[in-house]
Amino acid sequence: MEPPEAVLLEITSSTCPRCHADVDGINGRYACTLCNWVNHWTQGHTTLPTADGQLPDTPPTSG
Repeated sequence: MEPPEAVLLEITSSTCPRCHADVDGINGRYACTLCNWVNHWTQGHTTLPTADGQLPDTPPTSG
């Protein structure tokens, strides 16, 4: 069995689009503690690893 790939974690910062507070996250995934806004997991800067090594499902479309 091969060892799992190393995952690089980067602390990133942004502004909450709902209440305009400064928020920090990991790899572009954010959650605002002031207004409970959370960005969609697909908006991150990296692909999330899965247990079986497959890519996650595609994001839902809005329309």
